[in-house]
Parts: sequence; structure tokens; C-alpha cells
Amino acid sequence: NTHLTNMRFEDNSGGALFASGDYGRGETIRISGSSFLRNTEQPAFTHVGYYSPLVIENSLFEANEGAVRAHVSYSSAYITNSIFKNNAVDNTPSVSLDGGASETKAIYNTLFLESGEKREVAVRLQGTQKNKVFNSVFLGQAGITSVGEIFELQHSFIDASMVEGDAFKKGLVYNSEGAGISLDSEYALATDSILIDNGALADLDLPATDFNGGPRQIGDFIDIGPIESSVATGGVRDDDPKTFETAILVSTVSELRDALKDTAANGQDDTILLADGVYAIGEDSLGVLEHIDNE
Repeated sequence: NTHLTNMRFEDNSGGALFASGDYGRGETIRISGSSFLRNTEQPAFTHVGYYSPLVIENSLFEANEGAVRAHVSYSSAYITNSIFKNNAVDNTPSVSLDGGASETKAIYNTLFLESGEKREVAVRLQGTQKNKVFNSVFLGQAGITSVGEIFELQHSFIDASMVEGDAFKKGLVYNSEGAGISLDSEYALATDSILIDNGALADLDLPATDFNGGPRQIGDFIDIGPIESSVATGGVRDDDPKTFETAILVSTVSELRDALKDTAANGQDDTILLADGVYAIGEDSLGVLEHIDNE
């Protein structure tokens, strides 16, 4: 296995780091607490081959011509607690994850910022497995493009219009004014940020520390983004999936939206019965109805 810790890769032409997984060995590549800055012509880190799991955690990628291209077949790839700033160039995504079946590509508690004038592909997902983006932040012109299998986009800060491809969405938060994130080098959360204590309840096996080396969880719930706030909300959340013993009866668009949300991932088959009438999606100004059974 290869473990790179507290490394700096700066101003390299042709990318900074290249790894190729041997078909029969299954080496794990782990990058922790490292920085990749201003590497050009190729993505800063390229990972190809077979059976070579990848973990990138608590690391910074900034001003590269592409940050990560991980196209390893039959291996998982996890990016957690990291920051990607202005790495998408022309048709090169900031992060591109692809390769094989049966293994998940996942991004947890990571921040992407693209500060140009047009939409950029901050994350490109491809493959036949259901990939995941949880607890992450997309600022400026940073978008997601998914090719192939539907992916899970949960408890993240992103404008839904910046998502291309099929996604199961749950717990998304967004406002056009931002989320109380300071755009200085620290990317700290303001004390009233909507991202505090708003992360997914699932156990994501995150590192013990956040991007800055502080505790990854303070309070009852994890924050959205790479940096944990020192101020917990102390609130109580009711995000657990709801189960139903009988059919769900609805008679309004609002009730129908709630029923679709409640049944999307509760681990059981459900029946929704619609009362006679007209269900005009314009009456609550929330747009088209969207439902993907995630079970």
C-alpha cells in the first residue's frame, strides 16, 4: 500500500502524481493532509488500473488543470474532508470518478468552488454502481455531471440546477446568498450557518478530524462541509425514514410531495392513494414532482 501524508505537490507540468493498480495486488492508495497546487497539463493526481482502492482525506487541491482522475476498475474511491478550488478547466472536470462495477465511488464532506462565469464540472461520476455525494458543498459555478447509473446526492449544499444526470436527492439545502461559509483560506462556518448539524445521519466512517485537524463531529450531528463548526445547534432532528402500516391517502399536491419524500428510502414497499381531483404542481410553486425509489 501507499500512504502519502502531509505532502505538497506544486507547479508540476504533466500532473503531479500518477498511480496504476496492478491487476492482482489490490494496493490501497491513501492521500492525507496534502496539498496539490497549480499542477498543469494533466490532472494533479491520476489513478488508473484495477483493484486499487483510493482514499483522499483532509487535502487541498487548488488551481490545477484538473484535480483527480480516478478511473480504477473494480475498486472503491473515497474523497472526504477535502477542498477543491478552481480546478475545472475547459472540458477537464475537477474530479472524475469512474471504473468497473460492484464498487462505490463516494464524496463525503468536501467543498468545491469554481469561481468562473460559466458552469464547470466540479464532479463527474460514471459507472454502473450507485455512487454517492453526501454532506458536501458546491459554490459558485461548481456542478455535478453523472453519466450512467443514478447516484445519491444527500444532505449537501447545491443548486439543483447545477446537477446533470439522474440523482436521488435527499436533505439538500441551498440559498443563493450562500450558507454562512467564509471564503477566506479557512472556509469556516458562521455561527448561524444552515450547514451546522445538518449532515446525513448515516455512519460514513469519516476520519476523526476535519480538514483543519479539529474534531470531525461537535454536538449531536455532523456538519455539512469539510470543516466542523465549534458551535453546535443543540437541536433535535427527525430525519429517520418513516414507515407506514397502511396506504397513504393524499388529496393535495403538498400532501403528495410529503408522501413521495417519506417513502423514498424507508426500506419497505408503500402504497399512495390519490383522492379524485386535479393536482396542479403550480399551486405550491415547488416545480415538477420528483420521485426515485431508492430501495
